[in-house]
Parts: sequence; structure tokens; C-alpha cells
Amino acid sequence: MTRNSYEGLLEKWETNLIERRAKRMGFNLTETEDAMQEIVIILLQREESWWEVPLENRQALLPAIVDNILCKVIRNRSRRQRRERNASITEDALYSDVEMIRATDITSIIRRLNCHQRRICTMLAAGCSINNIALELSSGWHVVRREIEKIRIIFEEAGLDMWLEE
Repeated sequence: MTRNSYEGLLEKWETNLIERRAKRMGFNLTETEDAMQEIVIILLQREESWWEVPLENRQALLPAIVDNILCKVIRNRSRRQRRERNASITEDALYSDVEMIRATDITSIIRRLNCHQRRICTMLAAGCSINNIALELSSGWHVVRREIEKIRIIFEEAGLDMWLEE
């Protein structure tokens, strides 16, 4: 693979800094090259020319810009992987999973919940936010969050964690 040359655009210490930070964050060579291209574009789009910035300021600014872009690439990668995972669940596979889990299993789990937890489950299933549930139950959001965590544990212990949404 031919590596891009940034001669005249970035000094050697700048390309080395980008490569070291990318390697430290677990990027492979292709991802590092992509990130470097994005960083160069951002530097070229600055109102003030990057090369007119005093060296000591560039040395302070570049690590922050590089870290910001690399974190953005990592977030995009994880979003893409999540979308691919979700897309791989076909309707047939979902249907067969539903068949495996009997309604009686879910009913028995719901019976284990106290009245307060059942009401929270019903409101979550209806699409209510934690703040809305807290308002409806006249309690703080932290109380609702704690109850949701307890409900989550009950479902996970029963092996139904695949049905829980983040």
C-alpha cells in the first residue's frame, strides 16, 4: 500500500505525533491514514493558517485536535459495528427466539417484580423517559434509575438480557 505524503502540509513531528497517538488508541495503518487525512483537512479549513500559528501554540493545539478526531473515528466505528450487528438479526431469527421463550417464563419473571417495578416496566414499554416516569411516580429520577437496574438484573438472571434495550 502506498502511504500518503504530507510533505509541505505537515512537519515530520506532526505526522509522527498523529501516528503515535493513533497507534496508542489501537488504530491500524489504514485507519491512521484516514484519520490523518481528516486532520489535514481540518487544519486547512482553519480561518488562521495553521503554518502561521507559532510553533509552541501548534505543539499545544495539535494533540487536542488529533485526540478529538481519533475519538470521533472510534465512535463512528462502534456505531457502524452496532448497526451491522442489529442488521444481522433477521426476522426469522427473531421469530425463532420468540418461540423459544414461552410467555409463561416472562409471566413468572413479571410476577417476581414488585408493584412499583411492574409499573415502571409498563411505562418503559410505553416509551416513557426516566424523567417522565419519575414525575408520574412522584419520585426522583435516581430512584427510577435504581429500580430499572434491579429489573435489569432480574431479567439477566433469567437469561432474557437479549430483550433489554440500552
